[in-house]
Amino acid sequence: MSGVQSIIEMINKKVTEKEDTIIKDAKKLRETKLLDARKKGKAKKAEMMVEAEIQSRIDSVKRDANARLAARHKILEAKEALITEVLELAIESLTKKHKTKGYANMLVGLAIEGGSILAVEEVELMLPKGQSPQMDLTKISREITRHTGIKTRVSLSKEKISSAGGVLVKSKDGTKWVDNTFEGRRNRMMSEMRKLISPILFENNNTSI
Repeated sequence: MSGVQSIIEMINKKVTEKEDTIIKDAKKLRETKLLDARKKGKAKKAEMMVEAEIQSRIDSVKRDANARLAARHKILEAKEALITEVLELAIESLTKKHKTKGYANMLVGLAIEGGSILAVEEVELMLPKGQSPQMDLTKISREITRHTGIKTRVSLSKEKISSAGGVLVKSKDGTKWVDNTFEGRRNRMMSEMRKLISPILFENNNTSI
């Protein structure tokens, strides 16, 4: 289930819970008023008035809940679209620089990060099609070894990947990998962004509708 869908389902759940609470409270009110009316001998007229009042309250709550639900959906969609646009622009900008020294240095950092997470003796670096930046494999190997305490050999894979940029770091046997491509990191960032969006939508973790 996506992060967005989880948030939407949470909103729906809160709306339903709010409606249930109002209905329960209305029923209690109905019983109290009818009991009082029966004591005064005006049960039939009172019952009609109470039923109308209850239905009016329920309709009002539903309208209010639905309006808030629609508003929060729009807020969620707008924030999601803005985050996606910003990340896409960042990727586009970085992709245009794939022949620069700065891009190569960035890849070295991504490779070291991925290799340190894997913590294995041999890693392969898979680069995007059409990109062949000059990377200091000796430096990458040395830094991974320093971080993990495991003597690590680093090599470039002949196999290429479909990506706008970044690097896929995998163990030599292919059983483990870290997706440090631009797309992979963007997806992880989106997940983190959604975690930030949720408390904002729900008023700093106050999930009442």
